[in-house]
Amino acid sequence: MSTNFYQIPQGIVYQLSSKLSLTGKLLLPCDIDGQLAAQFNQQQLDCDSYEKGIHIFDPLWWTAKQGVFDWVIANTTGSKEETYYILDYGTSIANKGVIILDRLSFLEPVAKRRKMFLNNKLSDLMIFSPRPQFSTISKSRDSVTSAWFVFRRPENWMDGTNIEFLVDWQSVPPLPLNQSAQD
Repeated sequence: MSTNFYQIPQGIVYQLSSKLSLTGKLLLPCDIDGQLAAQFNQQQLDCDSYEKGIHIFDPLWWTAKQGVFDWVIANTTGSKEETYYILDYGTSIANKGVIILDRLSFLEPVAKRRKMFLNNKLSDLMIFSPRPQFSTISKSRDSVTSAWFVFRRPENWMDGTNIEFLVDWQSVPPLPLNQSAQD
């Protein structure tokens, strides 16, 4: 059980991987308690996971990962400062782009996000309905309107943003049985 108050709801990653081709290697630069990695591993996707830390602000850490990863994926809900670094550095090192899980209010016009939105094109927006609950305490309801934000590298930009509503996203098909469970 996670020791963190916030937990990634089950099914969040399935929705992303079922709508977007996540081929290649994934970098999870601020994966608290390995929660995202656990869900990506259930989808049999190749990822490297790192706990949240100062490495996010270190350009040398990012440079060492140049060209190794196809996607950089992070839950940036409530992580304002880290979000800018993840988008800026992630877009420069990832072969395909950056994907963040955040509140829908991330799109609100804020002056300090101006440069970030000019430099990073939002190609896909996947909005969860109903709202995911991120609290591990059952009596505490911490649900926010959340979405996957997909920013592709400039050479992969297309006109417009694909917007999709993930209605009843909690209805996740059962995981395939692994070979040892079938025997």
